[in-house]
Amino acid sequence: MPQYQQPAYSQPVQPIEKTYKVGDRYEANGVQGVVFEVSSDGKHGKIMSFTQASNKLVWSSANTWCSNQGAGWRLPTKEELCLIYNSKTILNSTLASVNARLSDGYYWSLSEYNPSRAWLVHMNEDLTYN
Repeated sequence: MPQYQQPAYSQPVQPIEKTYKVGDRYEANGVQGVVFEVSSDGKHGKIMSFTQASNKLVWSSANTWCSNQGAGWRLPTKEELCLIYNSKTILNSTLASVNARLSDGYYWSLSEYNPSRAWLVHMNEDLTYN
């Protein structure tokens, strides 16, 4: 009867779960961005892309431009833009590493004011407009 060598038993390796904070660079599975919101355990959150449209867009074009960036990308909601504004300094610090920055202008949100208008957030004044 043939003899088989039994491998030594070892504990399964526990995956190391990285935690994040606002302003961290995120890169996983081809997705890159900067963290602008994070859960209390640091394991879940939201990122914004390093890439911005090269010119000013109307809302429908901005919506299309975001979705053309790939699966999962969309315009931020009005509330998410306010979070981005509140962390603008630290986000710009990370964005500088890829030669990008949040401008002091208006940014479209996904949040519609009514069927023909959406909310804007001004990144210099923390004001919302429709």
